[in-house]
Amino acid sequence: MNCSKGLKLVLLSSVLFAAACKVFQPKQNETVTIQEDLSKYLSLEDAISDDLVNGDKIDSEGRTIKVESVAIQPTYSSNKEANKRLEGIARKNKRDSRVKGYRVQIYSGTSRALADTAVAYTQRDFEYKVYLNYRPPHYDVKVGNFFSKLEVYQAYANLKNKFPRSIILETSIRM
Repeated sequence: MNCSKGLKLVLLSSVLFAAACKVFQPKQNETVTIQEDLSKYLSLEDAISDDLVNGDKIDSEGRTIKVESVAIQPTYSSNKEANKRLEGIARKNKRDSRVKGYRVQIYSGTSRALADTAVAYTQRDFEYKVYLNYRPPHYDVKVGNFFSKLEVYQAYANLKNKFPRSIILETSIRM
């Protein structure tokens, strides 16, 4: 007896579940009214050209679908604002054309004579651009304009034999 009550309960719940899952389908010539804001999916021009603003459409099964939508006119153009910002960035980039890069610092100290020697040796034996910077009382000699770590490590390996205290620095490089 207990088994038949359980079976009846399962059967009843299955029938109720199937009835609840029935898909709504209008009849052949029935008019269905759908009201939704299509402006979030289409621009106003697209909506007008596709006759989706307050018009009737016939679907693939021959049913008439009356579409009532609210066309919202944009009050703010994000493209104009974005273009203004991009133009400002482009002007700034033209003025200050720097990129992330690397240099090898081969000397850092207070002796001008040692800094000049490092510059002369590097210019004579290597084909790297050499930079001598002076910030009182410090002299820094940096070498190269490298855009990738591979390039800077190759230069570092060449310079390390002559300048054992050399280090790799990340810097901005003027184009």
